[in-house]
Amino acid sequence: MQPRHPRFPLVVAAFTLLFEPRQERLLERYDKQNNYCRMLGHYLPFKYCRTQQKGLPCAKILDCHFERIPVQEFIDTHYGKTEQTIIFQQQPAKLTTILDLVAQAKAGQK
Repeated sequence: MQPRHPRFPLVVAAFTLLFEPRQERLLERYDKQNNYCRMLGHYLPFKYCRTQQKGLPCAKILDCHFERIPVQEFIDTHYGKTEQTIIFQQQPAKLTTILDLVAQAKAGQK
């Protein structure tokens, strides 16, 4: 992080040490809580769900964790509108994904 005020580098460094780790701790606050994953069919820690899509939460995160964690508030606090659009975009149906994988496998055998 580049200091905004070159005259006060120690103040900027102290601010960074005090407040940036706190944001990270808030992001990781619920990571050890286990809940049933409706997509995979077994219990997983929240951290898995929070980082499932290349560092972004699983699209089903609101469905699985709403009873134990204020998930909507968590998403609104830690992710911007663009990230939320990516998180909650329409996912292809499982059958479509399976058929695509079968087609790719057949194409690879030829």
